Amino acid sequence: MNPGQEILLEDVLRRLKLPAVAREYREHARQAREGGESYEGFLLALASLELDQRQSNQVQRRLNEARFPVLKTLEKTDLNKWPGLDATQIREYMDCHYITRRENIVILGKHGTGKTHAATMLGVEACRRGYRVLFTTAAHLVNTLIEAREERQLKR
Repeated sequence: MNPGQEILLEDVLRRLKLPAVAREYREHARQAREGGESYEGFLLALASLELDQRQSNQVQRRLNEARFPVLKTLEKTDLNKWPGLDATQIREYMDCHYITRRENIVILGKHGTGKTHAATMLGVEACRRGYRVLFTTAAHLVNTLIEAREERQLKR
């Protein structure tokens, strides 16, 4: 590819908002040439790379918007350390079917028992599965509602 074509291609990819393709096409083109890959295979590899990057960006954006105090995941959690917690039920909640069924999960317990940790785990998994999440505590929610009522903006 001559330098003029390369500049035009990079401009087109930027205008089409395909940053992962723009970043990786040279290396993939080299590998495709060396491996004798078809045009379709080359295009599929680049399109898949772009899709993976977009999905990763979406998950990261949802995690940032959720305002979790600390990111906690099931993979990094030893459920056996939580007394009285049904690990099987937690794993069932991780599939997020409670969201599609429009069910609530209320987590109650004494201070330091892992309520925030459990709520964060469920919220992170929901973000991974494409749901938007907002983490808040009951105290913060009540304070927000009281302030809205006092300012006569409760409906907002």
